[in-house]
Amino acid sequence: MSLKKITPVLSFILLLLFLACGKKTEKNPPAPPFDFSLSDLSGKMHSLKEFRGKVVLLNFWATWCPACKEDIATLQILNREYKDSGLEIIGISLDKKGLGEVDSFVQQMKIPYTILMGDESVVKSYGGLKGVPTSFLLDKEGRIVKKYSGQINHEVVSSDLKTLFGE
Repeated sequence: MSLKKITPVLSFILLLLFLACGKKTEKNPPAPPFDFSLSDLSGKMHSLKEFRGKVVLLNFWATWCPACKEDIATLQILNREYKDSGLEIIGISLDKKGLGEVDSFVQQMKIPYTILMGDESVVKSYGGLKGVPTSFLLDKEGRIVKKYSGQINHEVVSSDLKTLFGE
């Protein structure tokens, strides 16, 4: 092929590439909600639907996990700072030893937010977990907007909460 025939083809390809690069990409929509039915420490059943209208921070944790224990202090601070704005923190315990150990731990740590007893089905519905702690930030409709693997960072979560609350 001669250079005169290739030039218009290359020009057309470059034009298409230029136009494609100039397009704005849509932000990924929040993931759909994953409802659950889990019991709290008194045996009362709760579902995620109960918390619609609130921003929810789900925290999967266990009593034997050192990083989870450190997260509790951060979650207590976030609870104080954002509860009146509409934040609901829900700790989902993945302890296998049972309710008694979790209840004793919650009393000892003076955890002020909702604690539910997790099971394999809730772990699977949230995509499986590589470990604990793992947290999910849900918008007021219950859709996942952020996942935090490992310990949470107060500044990062606080910034995300301010965005969700429109501050």
